[in-house]
Amino acid sequence: MKKILILEDDRDFAEVEKMLVQKAGYGVAVTLNPKKALEDVKKYDLLLLDMIMVSKFTGRQFLEKMKEMKVKTPVIIVSGVLLSEVFADELAKKYPGVGFVQKTYMNEKLIPMIKDKIG
Repeated sequence: MKKILILEDDRDFAEVEKMLVQKAGYGVAVTLNPKKALEDVKKYDLLLLDMIMVSKFTGRQFLEKMKEMKVKTPVIIVSGVLLSEVFADELAKKYPGVGFVQKTYMNEKLIPMIKDKIG
């Protein structure tokens, strides 16, 4: 069974996300702690990453740390904020292969994107 780590600062949303992903047949762990997620991310097949977090880390900073640590775990950004085309292009250039799902479309787009990334 493929394992997915969810890094999300909203506990309620994380539970909804977890149930959706589990229902699709994946193993899921949730953390609200970016430092813990950085320690554990290599143990997972995929990371679902909140872009705007109230912690000391933003999603972008988390991606930068992953890059510094040479972590190859695929990432899908799940955010309530719509990315501008400029920002989305910048992310795609700096972090190739990172997917993006807006939270309002999560039920329709998340599982197909996960399947595309890790099967």
